[in-house]
Amino acid sequence: MTWDMKAPFRPEVNKCMGRAMPFLTAGKGVDLGCGPQAILPWAVTVDHDPSHGATYARDISGPLPLRDMDWVFSSHALEDLPEWKAALANWWGMVKQGGHLILYLPHKWFYPNVGQPGANPGHFRDFLPEDVLQVMRQFRDARLRVCSEHDENDEYSFFIVYQKTSPPPFG
Repeated sequence: MTWDMKAPFRPEVNKCMGRAMPFLTAGKGVDLGCGPQAILPWAVTVDHDPSHGATYARDISGPLPLRDMDWVFSSHALEDLPEWKAALANWWGMVKQGGHLILYLPHKWFYPNVGQPGANPGHFRDFLPEDVLQVMRQFRDARLRVCSEHDENDEYSFFIVYQKTSPPPFG
């Protein structure tokens, strides 16, 4: 189903929770751009809007005082950042070896693009999975675990999971 402005609202985090759960270990994790509902109640939360009650009320695009996270999760937030590549690099830097970066983003083919009628005015960029895959290729310790597109029911997004591994030796 392509995005429909008249469809009943369901938080994006609820749409991907089932797919994300296998990667959300009992360890330390952060939900970046959590909005009013975090992926898990014990997650460290970061959101620019202080009314959301996040652990940290601050911009998620710059460096954050978080390291060695078992998982870093973000749902429908990367498209709101003008410097999204730098933000993605910062987020990857928070993940500890063996941990996961879990992203859920609106899909360019299933959601109104920037500047089109019905588009979210807060979005700076429209994404295809390849956009994220291309940026993540720079990290030699990034292993792609999942890349799936979802255009059914009330979804119009894609889901990507990377695991931080030991970088391969040179040569």
